[in-house]
Amino acid sequence: MTKQNSFSFASTTSAIAMLAMMMLVVFSVPAHACSCLRRTFAQQYSDSDNVSTVYILGQAKVDNNGYFLEWVSPDDEEATDGYDGDVFYLVFNKKTHKGPCRGRRQYQWLKTNGSSASCGIRLQTGQWYVLGSTKNADNPNWLLDVGLCSLVVPVESLTQGDRNYIQSHTTVCRGK
Repeated sequence: MTKQNSFSFASTTSAIAMLAMMMLVVFSVPAHACSCLRRTFAQQYSDSDNVSTVYILGQAKVDNNGYFLEWVSPDDEEATDGYDGDVFYLVFNKKTHKGPCRGRRQYQWLKTNGSSASCGIRLQTGQWYVLGSTKNADNPNWLLDVGLCSLVVPVESLTQGDRNYIQSHTTVCRGK
């Protein structure tokens, strides 16, 4: 009888464990997160299709269908916290270092997701950045995609080594 009790205890324990695993599979919600491998400035620069020094002029919310919703005030840039649509930044492109030459003073849009879980980034209006972006065949030439894995460095945070790298690897628009 002891053997039978220990066997039924083991069977019951196995059945409970199996039921718990089935419930976990059935009721689990997929997690969405963004992660990037840590890369050097040179690696991020090399992996970017476009690299420019830009000034952030403003930020706008756009819904998932591409329709403009509203301008975001520089005093209320946290208004995009938890926002899952696209966020667009209007930028002044001072210098293109890599990619198609857009001229020295051209206005462009940067697109990122409003959620950091979807690799979106937050940029500060009124700040200069060196940004690396990727090509997106669906976007017009004036719209660049940036995200958490992109090259995004405030100009004041550039090391002398970063500045030297940019200078020695600028492939377009030299002297403009």
